[in-house]
Amino acid sequence: MLYNVQAGRALAALMVVYLHVTAMISERFGGMEWFYPGAAGVDIFFAISGFLMVMTTAGQWGQPGVWRSFIVRRIIRIVPLYWLMTAAKLAQMLVIPALAQRSTLVPWHVVASFLFIPAWNAEHEAIPLIPLGWTLSFEMLFYVLFAAALALRLRPVPWLTAVLVAGAAIGLFRTDGWGAEARLLDPLLLEFVFGMGIAMAALRGRYLPVPVALVGAPAMFLVLVATNWLDPGWANGHRALVWGVPGAILLACLVALEGRWRGRLFRLACFLGDASYAIYLAHGFVLSIVGVLFTRLFGPRFDWSGWLLLPTFVLAVAGGVIVHLLIERPVTDWLRRRWHERRLRRAVSA
Repeated sequence: MLYNVQAGRALAALMVVYLHVTAMISERFGGMEWFYPGAAGVDIFFAISGFLMVMTTAGQWGQPGVWRSFIVRRIIRIVPLYWLMTAAKLAQMLVIPALAQRSTLVPWHVVASFLFIPAWNAEHEAIPLIPLGWTLSFEMLFYVLFAAALALRLRPVPWLTAVLVAGAAIGLFRTDGWGAEARLLDPLLLEFVFGMGIAMAALRGRYLPVPVALVGAPAMFLVLVATNWLDPGWANGHRALVWGVPGAILLACLVALEGRWRGRLFRLACFLGDASYAIYLAHGFVLSIVGVLFTRLFGPRFDWSGWLLLPTFVLAVAGGVIVHLLIERPVTDWLRRRWHERRLRRAVSA
């Protein structure tokens, strides 16, 4: 296991949670600014995704049937929890609309949300029922393209780099008239390329010098934090540059420092990395409940709203950890066992 990368996943998830905690407190109580650089956690996730897909398959390129194993593993890892969370959000919108930001449903938008396809909702926004699910549309596109390269027995990195760079370039000319699905043509695709490039360098034994990585990791994190002083709209519109590049350099630093950290705090970071997907998907549910609860306790205008930051953040992360331990891990482990048993039966019968 790449422990530093796991810690990087934890950092990415916590950054996204912190952004949404500040947003919830700001919207409900005022007196707090959004921490916009928290969105960079998504860009770090994309780079990590590109990195891990290369690292975990590099020894199997060109082998028959590898693509099938790859896509099944990705489906088991991503789909069950996302479907459960999406179904829960749909039930929330139907049964307790007061806890949902939006309560108007569009049939195709609901179906597309389960299929990871961008679609317009009632407000003409190309976001799924779980707003954070928009990132999974990019992830699934990347997985499908990667699986296609494996199926064709191509070397995935050069082929995917060409496809993703072309998609990013076309996306520069995208308009709403192209349809919601065209939202996947975006410079964000380059962040997967960044991660694949870091993986290819690591496979060839090329890493950043340790002193550079020791300085670079905290420096890149500070660069990301400093983007809070940029115009949020401009930063989001140029996020592959503003957040993607520093996030990729941060990942390269973590890879170069692999195996150099120990201790309980680091083990906690690795555990949160394991739970990062559940934290990412579930924290929105926790924040909606906590927001209603705190509003009833303190009123809509709470002068000491800053004091709510830490408990809200801890509750949001804890909720994701609980989902990871009670739902995600058991379901994922069960599906993996079933899949391995099925492969074993096929091998024995063959």
